[in-house]
Amino acid sequence: MQELEIIKSTNKRVMIASFLLILLAISGYFMEYIRGSRSLGYVVLISLSLLTPIFFSFIFYRLPSFIKSFKAIALYSFIVSWMIMLTFSPKVIQFTLIFPLIIIYVLYYDLKLIRNASVLIFLYGIFKVVLNIKYYQLADSFMTTEYTVFILSLISFGLVTSNTISFSIKIRNQQLESIIEEKEKNAILLAEMKEVMNAVQFTTKEVHQIYNELIETSDTAADSIGQLSIGMGDIANNISIQCDNSNAMQEKLLLTSEKSLLVVEKTNRSANKVHEGKTAFMTLDNYADKIKVNNSQLFEKMQELEKNALDIKGIVDIIQKIAVQTNLLALNASIESARAGEAGKGFAVVADSIRELAIRTSESLEGINQLIGRLEASALESLTTSEESLNVSNTIQALIHTSREIFEDIDVIIGQTNTEISESVKTTEEVVHKNQQVVNQISTLSLSVKESASYASNVSEKVAKNKSLTMKAKAYLDELAQIVERI
Repeated sequence: MQELEIIKSTNKRVMIASFLLILLAISGYFMEYIRGSRSLGYVVLISLSLLTPIFFSFIFYRLPSFIKSFKAIALYSFIVSWMIMLTFSPKVIQFTLIFPLIIIYVLYYDLKLIRNASVLIFLYGIFKVVLNIKYYQLADSFMTTEYTVFILSLISFGLVTSNTISFSIKIRNQQLESIIEEKEKNAILLAEMKEVMNAVQFTTKEVHQIYNELIETSDTAADSIGQLSIGMGDIANNISIQCDNSNAMQEKLLLTSEKSLLVVEKTNRSANKVHEGKTAFMTLDNYADKIKVNNSQLFEKMQELEKNALDIKGIVDIIQKIAVQTNLLALNASIESARAGEAGKGFAVVADSIRELAIRTSESLEGINQLIGRLEASALESLTTSEESLNVSNTIQALIHTSREIFEDIDVIIGQTNTEISESVKTTEEVVHKNQQVVNQISTLSLSVKESASYASNVSEKVAKNKSLTMKAKAYLDELAQIVERI
């Protein structure tokens, strides 16, 4: 659907440009009629001949089924009309109208269409020369010069136009291939980044849940130790209660130790996942480097294309200057032949032909110069697009590098968290061991009270430290979750 819209838009532009060109040509013929160099019947006949292909093309332009074939129908109808006008006229040099028409159809970037049209015009040019020599009996030296200019102009125009379109198509295809390749690589990178982010987010949620359970367990252990400290003051009268509380505390501490070990295990799994994410971002970083190199190469090619367009424009300018110089030389020759009188008339004819050739060459070069200008503008636009693509690749590379650094920071944070949780598990195991000693030595009440008070105070501090470490690890986890959400 998008391709048909582009073709339809191009058809509209070609139709408008062709109509304006035909109107300009008809205006020129009417100016000749006003000056008296043309008859009214001739001007009307020429105008009808020029408007017929426009009318014929407009009919097919309005038909949806001929959207793709409109370009060939319209161009060949103009060529046939040009052939008919040229066949019934003894004049040879009548390509001032057909060349701009063909240049308009360069907008389609259809090498086959322009090449076939150029070959058809060249073959008809050969036929026209033969027709003038055999039928109109125009074979003097002046007409021979016109024939030569006519054929060479057809050949030069066909070669220049075909080569220009071929070069433009080649550059456009290279640009499209580079853009498609870059788009596929970016899609792969984004898919891999999304998988890594999902894995990190899932692991973060699991670890967050484990931390909540650990905090609840730590609060329970803290409450039990508090009750144990209070019971120490009345241990002499409540030995049985103390024993029961010690047993209850023992069970809860064992539960805390088991959950702490579970936290360590899941934290290790999180560390492995983060390490995998860091490895994936290192791979993404390498891909980004390759994309940056490819975009840099594409940017250099676009610069080379722009330089080549400028070189071609410089060559055309040189030819234009040569044409102007030739025109001046022909003008000087005409002046000298006029001074020579009768003896210089033949030379004056040749000088006029050379001057006319120089003028027509200048006109053709002007059209080519405009075509090269459009090519240069297209190359500049492609260069700008390549530069923007390079900037986007640099931005993506910077983002990937930043993400990689974030994962490295996450790896460090999880390592610190794992160390702190290990210390917490170790502390809990010490509490369990010391509490067991309290239960076993409860018969020696006086010594047990002192030791239990000391142990209870130590346990309270370590549980508080355990809770503090757990809260700190949870804060690190919340920070990790926020980083993942920002990414």
